[in-house]
Amino acid sequence: MSDEPAAIADYFDEWADSVDPLWQGGLCSDNEALRERSENARTAARMLRQLDMLRTAIGDPDELRWHRWHCEETGQGDDLRELLVRIADAADVAVAEGAEDRVELDAPPEPAPTADGTLVSHPIDETDEANVALANPAYGYRISRDYVDAERAAMSGDDGKFGRERLGVWDPLPETAAAKPAKLPADKWAATVTDTPPVELTPGELALAFDVSRDGAWSTIAVAAGTVRSSYVEVIEHAEGVGWLPDRLVELVTKWNPTAVGCNSAGPAGAQVAAVLEAFADAEISSELLHLMNAQDYKSACGGFYSAVNEGTVRRLAGQPELEDAGANAAERPLGDAWAWDRRSETIPISPLVAVTIARALLPTEPERPGPVFAF
Repeated sequence: MSDEPAAIADYFDEWADSVDPLWQGGLCSDNEALRERSENARTAARMLRQLDMLRTAIGDPDELRWHRWHCEETGQGDDLRELLVRIADAADVAVAEGAEDRVELDAPPEPAPTADGTLVSHPIDETDEANVALANPAYGYRISRDYVDAERAAMSGDDGKFGRERLGVWDPLPETAAAKPAKLPADKWAATVTDTPPVELTPGELALAFDVSRDGAWSTIAVAAGTVRSSYVEVIEHAEGVGWLPDRLVELVTKWNPTAVGCNSAGPAGAQVAAVLEAFADAEISSELLHLMNAQDYKSACGGFYSAVNEGTVRRLAGQPELEDAGANAAERPLGDAWAWDRRSETIPISPLVAVTIARALLPTEPERPGPVFAF
């Protein structure tokens, strides 16, 4: 037999033709190893014909002859796969040297952001063999077309399952900013800004709160002063991560002696409670200072802050873009018989808004009045 690639391809096809009747309903119909060797042989033949430059590109013709002989004598699939790997490597070398015989598959388009930063996904044709090959490097080697077709048919009753399992297609993106309306009216939210705090931040007469973004990427500490009927809120610190949070809270508690430090224990901030309590213990700060809001407390706090914005009874400091953005991009999510803050955009954290919401809820309803003075 000739050692030319075309002749070797003919041999592989002839060998596959001779064994196909055996596993296609014949004596070896349940022999998966034989079926796999046949499919590998046909794949090798196809690639050999496509890559006429193989003999020189593969490097050592004698090595190619050895693999062909070994496959002929033993029929071992492992050697066929080894040959396929070498063919693919040879094709890469040939393409790098300027050959144009190899077809390159175009990657699917990257998700493109819209004007508001929302990512838009592109539909993928799950029946396109090129997409199957892009997602499965072993397609045509160890994964046959018949196998993939059978998978597609078996998963046809579950919309999107074949795309997820075989093509790596993500589930649809969550609701976008355009589809989820803002909760706070833009004009009312803008009207809460002030250049001068209406109340003085006095140690012992303010409340602190902290929150953490859903993914733990950002943490926020906020302060509130006044009363729930006339309040002032401010973001003290908004920074990446959570590691800095406990020690910074200790510093602020030591400096400002707040009436309470609050967080939504049912939200992402709840995961930091243990670290905060440990830091408090090390600094000899009473654990009773930490106010852990449950779901009922938190949704009441969200409703109260929303009403305060609409009624104009809360003020916030100008020049705090993290709080400005959080309020503008906050939506609502159902929580029992009420609602709580939610994000409109996956890229903008609302932890600053959550923190000021909780801090405000910890303020007294009315200012403290001096007790009665009795004269005798």
